[in-house]
Amino acid sequence: PPATLIIAHGDMGDEKPKGAARLARSADLGKTWQDLDLLLPDQCRDGLCEPLEPVFFGEKKAVLPVRVFKQNSDDSYAYRMMVFYTTEDGGAKWLQSPGVVEFKEQSLEANECEMASPKDFFVHSDGKLIVTHDGAKTWQTIQPNIAFGRPHREVAQMDFVDAKHGWADICYID
Repeated sequence: PPATLIIAHGDMGDEKPKGAARLARSADLGKTWQDLDLLLPDQCRDGLCEPLEPVFFGEKKAVLPVRVFKQNSDDSYAYRMMVFYTTEDGGAKWLQSPGVVEFKEQSLEANECEMASPKDFFVHSDGKLIVTHDGAKTWQTIQPNIAFGRPHREVAQMDFVDAKHGWADICYID
């Protein structure tokens, strides 16, 4: 909605897990604010979260992707995942989508997310393209017609215009 402002913030400032992605929402151009805590799944409440920007589809529907990770003392990762929240009322109430994407690789660099619709999301990580067509309930890995991922190619950015058409900007790494 035109008067609605949403600020998403996570744990990267003080690096202390809060167990939730936190939002501040205003429905009156910032005159008053409502704080919302979007609880993380049980298996990752002890991790740090980094909300990405919410993507709106019209005035009411939006998707908020959230990166969640926990580092071990040797700087490896105990886990890395992406959780998705959706709203259908302009951001007053958010629901967590049931399916999360778990990343296996030890790098945080490549876990880009693109949403073509409220149901069609694409995630690049670990040299794979992972897709959902049901709003993050189920996920599948698809093989694009060009191999990307380490050691020689990395996706710099991607954009999907619908569930079947998109492009990726590939960087070649020596």
